[in-house]
Amino acid sequence: MPLPPEQVSIETRIEQLLERLSETEACGFVDLFQDAATRGDMIVTFLALLEMIRLKLIRVFQSGHVGAIRIY
Repeated sequence: MPLPPEQVSIETRIEQLLERLSETEACGFVDLFQDAATRGDMIVTFLALLEMIRLKLIRVFQSGHVGAIRIY
């Protein structure tokens, strides 16, 4: 039975996202998922974003009900 691929921890993903966000004032929500190669990567990225919101490390805004989501 093959071993499952190694999963990045939420803490590591938070560090990666903060580094990426430090390069720009804001970015699109979808842009943060571009390097997520697997479903597991997408889940870890989403959980990292939720934790960053809880810790008030980032702010998230959406213009209107169907507008683009921006991360600051």
